[in-house]
Amino acid sequence: MNLIVAQISVVPIGVGTSVGKYVRACHDILEESGVSYVAGAMSTYLEVEELDALFDIVRGMRDRVIGMGAERLIVDLKFDDRRDRESSILSKLNAVKRGLS
Repeated sequence: MNLIVAQISVVPIGVGTSVGKYVRACHDILEESGVSYVAGAMSTYLEVEELDALFDIVRGMRDRVIGMGAERLIVDLKFDDRRDRESSILSKLNAVKRGLS
């Protein structure tokens, strides 16, 4: 199955230096969506089957964080929509590991 592998970081501005509750709120959106994801220290990776699903998740994160009082957001979104072969977070990580050995 061809999956879109995305990396997202949502940064609320003007809410203080601790943003953990906003990160948790974004992860709640991922849990609610049922997609596979891997949380990282500075961003989160996720897999979706369709671009609309990715944008629905981004919109949900945006709406949730704004609803929590953030008046400004910086959203960093990258995605790999590879169609020539199967792709996933795991396949990308395995390719890097093979290259390092």
